Amino acid sequence: MDVDNLKRIGDDVTVDAQETLATFMVGSVPNAGAFHHHMGSLIQQVLRNRAKTTLRLYGEMVDVLWKRRREAEAEEIKRQHSHLVNDTGEQTPIVHG
Repeated sequence: MDVDNLKRIGDDVTVDAQETLATFMVGSVPNAGAFHHHMGSLIQQVLRNRAKTTLRLYGEMVDVLWKRRREAEAEEIKRQHSHLVNDTGEQTPIVHG
């Protein structure tokens, strides 16, 4: 697997967990609407309207929250990931850190 090529063509996208959390956290609480907007846009960017594409996400944001002892917020992020997968209609395996 040529990771450099995958990154160049946009099939491997890496985002910073802390910066991404900042896009949808309101205070210390995840905002579902902002989460769906930001993460949904990122997923659509990677999928680029390709049907039947396998997409795998690694959810480091959950790990960041767990390390901060923000277990309830981490569980909410996992729940929102689940809703996002259902909303997009894709089977999107998500591995949480």
